[in-house]
Amino acid sequence: MPDFVLVKSAGAVNPAIRMRTMPERVSHSNSLFAANLVQELRPDGFVVGTDSRVNAAATTYYHLAIQCDPRDAKLLPWVGDGADNRVLTGVGFAPDAVIIVNADGIGAVCRFGDTGDATQYLDSALASVSDRIQSLDADGITLGTATNVNGAGTNYYGLFLKNVGGLCKVSSYVGDGVDGRAVTGTDFTPDFTIVKNNDAAQFAAVRFEDQAGDLSSSIVGAETTNIIQSVTATGFTVGTSALVNSVGATYFWLCLADGATATGNMIA
Repeated sequence: MPDFVLVKSAGAVNPAIRMRTMPERVSHSNSLFAANLVQELRPDGFVVGTDSRVNAAATTYYHLAIQCDPRDAKLLPWVGDGADNRVLTGVGFAPDAVIIVNADGIGAVCRFGDTGDATQYLDSALASVSDRIQSLDADGITLGTATNVNGAGTNYYGLFLKNVGGLCKVSSYVGDGVDGRAVTGTDFTPDFTIVKNNDAAQFAAVRFEDQAGDLSSSIVGAETTNIIQSVTATGFTVGTSALVNSVGATYFWLCLADGATATGNMIA
C-alpha cells in the first residue's frame, strides 16, 4: 500500500501529491490543499477524482508511489511554532532527501543531500533559499522560521528518505552545457529521477519510468525533449536545458528504483 503518491500529467499542469498523513481525500497541488485529486490510498494503488491534474479524458499521467519502511523512508507531520533552529526529530534515521508540503497555500520545498543552509522549491521556479531546511540531522532536520516549513500554527507534512543501495540515491553535479551529459552515481537503473537547479530560478525536472525516448518535463510543464534524456545502469543523461545543465550551475538529484530490498520498499 503506498504511503506517498505524486501524479504528473504529460501536459503543462501542476503535480498532485498525497501523503497518508494528510487529511482524508485531499492532495497538495499548486501550493494548495484541494479535493478531487488523489482521493484515497489503497492496498494496490490509489483513487483519483475528475480534476484535470489527475484524470482528464485521453490524457497520459505518470505517477510515483512510495511504500515506506521506517528504517529508510518515513512520513512525519508537525505543527509549526515559528521558532528559529527548531530541531525536528522522530524520523528514525539520518535523511538524505526531504520533501515538505503544507496546508496554508505556501509552496512545497525539498532538499536533496548536503546543500548547506539552502533549500529548493519543489513546484515553483524560484532560486534556492535559506531559513527553511537548515540541516539534515541524525534523527530528522533543523528548521528555520520560514512559512514553508515552520509557520506558527501551520500543519506540515514531510517525506524523509535515506540512501539505500539498489533503491535510492541522492547526489549532485555541476552543469557543463554539453548535450548527452552522463550523470553517474547510482548502482541501479532509475525508475524515477528528479533534478533541481540550486543556483537559478528554475523548476525541478522529472522523469518517470514510463516516459519513452528522450521525454521528460519540468515538474509543472508538458513533457518534451532535451531535459532528462535517458536513464542508465549508473544514473541518467541530460540535455542542454537550463533545468538540468547550465554551465557552472550546481544541480541536486534524487533517483529511485522500482522494487524492494531488505530494508525497504519503493514503487516508482
